[in-house]
Amino acid sequence: MLAAEGHGPVYREPGPRSNLAVCYGRAVTERDDEAFLDAARAVYGQYVRRFVEGLSMCPWAERARLDGHTREVYLLGTEPDTEAALAAIDALAADPTIEVGLVVFPEATPTRADFERFVATLRERDVARCKPARPELALAAFHPDAEPNDTTAYRLVPFIRRSPDPVVQCVRVSVLDELRKGDRGSRFLDPSQTDLATMLAALKAQKAPLHERVAERNLETLRDYGLERARALLDALLDERDARYAPFGVPPRRR
Repeated sequence: MLAAEGHGPVYREPGPRSNLAVCYGRAVTERDDEAFLDAARAVYGQYVRRFVEGLSMCPWAERARLDGHTREVYLLGTEPDTEAALAAIDALAADPTIEVGLVVFPEATPTRADFERFVATLRERDVARCKPARPELALAAFHPDAEPNDTTAYRLVPFIRRSPDPVVQCVRVSVLDELRKGDRGSRFLDPSQTDLATMLAALKAQKAPLHERVAERNLETLRDYGLERARALLDALLDERDARYAPFGVPPRRR
């Protein structure tokens, strides 16, 4: 493990209780960062198991986690750092066994708009430096501030991505390619057992891009579950986050 001196990105080699952690943006303090990282892992783990997997918001999240193809990276500091985040993305991309990477910012407090711009910048930088090849990972922003809006499936996405801490989700592009490839033509419809309206709707759904079908399914799932019930669950996870972080001097997100 490298010693941290002053400010700037400091890479910390994987330890016995974590796959990867990066400190940046502040001088080392007397706080027990390993204990804080344990708390951060527990907070994100609750969001994954109780919301993402519990309500089946992502079709491959649980399988990837149980098969050991998921890795979480924790970046410490109150402001997201582009260079540190790109270094974390490089570390995730370099390991071909990782299908889903999560870059978590447990101390950072950007607004949702600012964090989405930050992730857009990461995406642009990643595309530019990978040319002429494409990036290994597809990036998406998750943020704790989002109200439920079920007027369309697309408008509900920020609410589904309402993680307790800001997160950059990194999904391996080749895995997405395989999911899309395996999904095409995989449903067989027996005309003798299906009315015309149902068959046309199913065929239309099959032609839609994978991400659109996932979003539509999540919309139906949360409407059945109840948006207010889902909001209460996410609020409870945020309250748990604040309680776990309080001993480390991290301000609450809910006031």
